[in-house]
Amino acid sequence: MYNDIMDIVSKILTKGTLGSSIWGTLESGVKNLETSNGNETTDTLIQKIVDVAIPLSVVCAFALFVYGGYMMMSSQGNTEKIEEARSVIVNAVIGLVVILSSTAILMIINEALGLNIEVFK
Repeated sequence: MYNDIMDIVSKILTKGTLGSSIWGTLESGVKNLETSNGNETTDTLIQKIVDVAIPLSVVCAFALFVYGGYMMMSSQGNTEKIEEARSVIVNAVIGLVVILSSTAILMIINEALGLNIEVFK
């Protein structure tokens, strides 16, 4: 079941340039985490976490948008289902704002402390 869902998400995300970029970044970040040898500096550890966390959170926000849209389309005029779908979409927007805010904070901290972290590759 998990593999089927990941295949569907992968197909959706690799159709466009942005999607393939996000998916490729996520895959390379996970591979970097898997090949860690335990001798990394703090900068490289944070870089590996950022390489996975930002694309993964964007994928999750996108999935919530799609899910909320599907719920709204399949509500058949039921006001309770429409409110639930609206709530999912609003929460996805809030999550996306948190993601963007945390990325901005990370960039500020990166500059202030002189770390060598690339937020957007």
